Amino acid sequence: MSTLIYCLLSIGGTAAVCLAYFRGIELPRRLRSHGKERMAAVEGGGRLGGYGYGIGGGSNGYAVPKRD
Repeated sequence: MSTLIYCLLSIGGTAAVCLAYFRGIELPRRLRSHGKERMAAVEGGGRLGGYGYGIGGGSNGYAVPKRD
């Protein structure tokens, strides 16, 4: 019984540490880099590290609508 309690407490502690790391360190880092990538795409830099590799006529990976 004590082994089962130890395993459950270990799982809970590990999950808490992982959640705290992700929300406190990794998520803000991802949000900052996401903002930089979006600004680069708006300025015409268009990185190849995401969805769309210039398909559809746009130089930055976004489709350009047809003009009639």
